[in-house]
Amino acid sequence: MTYTAYENPGTTIKIEQVSSWEASGTYTTAARVTEPNLLYSVRTTLQGGPAYFITASSIIDGEFQFRYDATDDGSVTMTAEQTLVLRSVGEDGEETIEYWRTTSTIGQQRVREISPRDHDNII
Repeated sequence: MTYTAYENPGTTIKIEQVSSWEASGTYTTAARVTEPNLLYSVRTTLQGGPAYFITASSIIDGEFQFRYDATDDGSVTMTAEQTLVLRSVGEDGEETIEYWRTTSTIGQQRVREISPRDHDNII
C-alpha cells in the first residue's frame, strides 16, 4: 500500500475597491411678491418654500447645484429638467385632497464633461 500527501489550501476571496464616485444635487427656489395680497407685502422675497402663490408671485427663480466627487479621473454628463406643477389641494379631516393638477416642462439643460474637481455646477 502507498500513501501520498495531499493538501487542500481552500479558497481565498479578495475584494478590492479600486475607485468610487458620488453625486448629489441641491435645488433652491425664490419668488418676489409682485402683486398686492393678504399674505405678503409687495417686494418681499420668499425663499425655499414648498409652494408659491402665482397670483402674488408670478415669477419664480430656481437654481440647481450639482456636485460630483470621484477617487479617479473621469467625467459625467448631467441633465436637469424643471417641471412646473400647479395644483389645488384641501383637507378633509386628516386627509389631503388634490382637486386638480397640471404639469408642464419649463426648462431642460444638459452639462457635459463634469469632472470630479468641478464642484460648482449651477444650472
